Amino acid sequence: MFYDRGVLDALYMLDVVSALSRTSIANYVREFEYNRQVFLLPPWEEIYCTDSERDQTFEEAVAVFEGMKRWYTLWGYQAVEVPRVDVARRCEFILDTVHQAFGRLQR
Repeated sequence: MFYDRGVLDALYMLDVVSALSRTSIANYVREFEYNRQVFLLPPWEEIYCTDSERDQTFEEAVAVFEGMKRWYTLWGYQAVEVPRVDVARRCEFILDTVHQAFGRLQR
């Protein structure tokens, strides 16, 4: 199962604004554990746009993305950056990566 956003994403944003202590965050990270390999899709300037739901500038989106990469790594996750290619090839990349990881688990 794939999630667009997860608890760790929310915890990152709460940490940015110092809304929770690191102890509280660590407790939530342990409580809401995900697969250790996570996919992150970097902002892509050529297709980036803002609307009523996405009001970040491109520069802000890049900063959040970089912070999120560091955040997942901090908590022991392997952040896998999905390449900036068309949707079909992104899906192929993700499924190939999952299949490779699953094959390692089967051995």
